[in-house]
Amino acid sequence: MIARGVAVLAATHIAAAAAAAAAASFDVDTLTPGAPLSRVMLDSFGSSHGATTLRATWRAHFLQVLRDIPFRRVRFHGILDDDMSAWMDTRAANMVGGASGGLIFDTLDFFVANGIAPTIELSYMPQALALNATAFDRHYSGIRSTFASAPAWRAFVTGLVTIMEARYGAATVRQWRFEVWSA
Repeated sequence: MIARGVAVLAATHIAAAAAAAAAASFDVDTLTPGAPLSRVMLDSFGSSHGATTLRATWRAHFLQVLRDIPFRRVRFHGILDDDMSAWMDTRAANMVGGASGGLIFDTLDFFVANGIAPTIELSYMPQALALNATAFDRHYSGIRSTFASAPAWRAFVTGLVTIMEARYGAATVRQWRFEVWSA
């Protein structure tokens, strides 16, 4: 019964959209010069999840798209997920505020080597820092939770950016975009 109701609702929606499209009309003046086409759509490439950026096939496809469409940025979810090894215990050697970067830097190295500025999405939370470590989202189990401790989160993000600046240079990292809590 529910499936039939959903099907009827979907059919009604499709019919309404088709009627609206059929009723729309507009004029195009092809004789008057217009403004140049905005190329904003070439600015950024959207992808899936951080861990997919580690796959050789993903990278090959990414480079093919980059040859065909000269975009400058990339954005994806889950760069701070546990499968990217973003967080390590602060007692471990060479950790800055708990940030290890792990596989994050494998991904960022690839982008920087290809002239791409990433958008660093500070949204999904490493399990060790999450207030609710069981608030999973999406098929790749990103943790959609705020931090359990603001000082620990601050130290983690500061440490991660400190490592990024040391590795790629402050001038390069300043060209990147950072999104906060888009999940």
